[in-house]
Amino acid sequence: PSGATSEATVSIEISGESDARGDLDGDSLINANDIDLLCRAVNSGFDPRFDLNGSNSVSLADLDALVRNILGTTYGDSNLDGVFNSTDLIRVFQAGQYEDQIEDNSTWATGDWDCDREFDTSDLIRAFQLGTYSQNARDNAFADIGSAIHEDRSKRSSKRDVYVS
Repeated sequence: PSGATSEATVSIEISGESDARGDLDGDSLINANDIDLLCRAVNSGFDPRFDLNGSNSVSLADLDALVRNILGTTYGDSNLDGVFNSTDLIRVFQAGQYEDQIEDNSTWATGDWDCDREFDTSDLIRAFQLGTYSQNARDNAFADIGSAIHEDRSKRSSKRDVYVS
């Protein structure tokens, strides 16, 4: 009859590996885990899965393709909410890995934005060089950042006082 409607439910199951560009771990999400996998590939040699820009090599240009083009964000956006702001800085300093003297312990979420597996000055320079920092976060952002840096230094100081012989 004219004007009659019927309801149907359609289920689609996708099996096998993800073919979404940037989903490097095949979990159907593109997130910090994928960035960390790409960084490991940048440091370990060529694997075609990680060549996101079609250059037949794996390099920081592929990181740029993943972060800026695929995820649509910028360096410094540690929580991948699309904005590099004080929330990201507080988060990475609270992780306590800034120049912590522990080799290869940092990830995207804890401040490694240049794939060297460390959170150090070079990561901050990379993030701020692009001029994408947003000051439109919270009014007390500078106090929060100062508190996070102080907390980070306190953690590092207490870590240095523990010796194992």
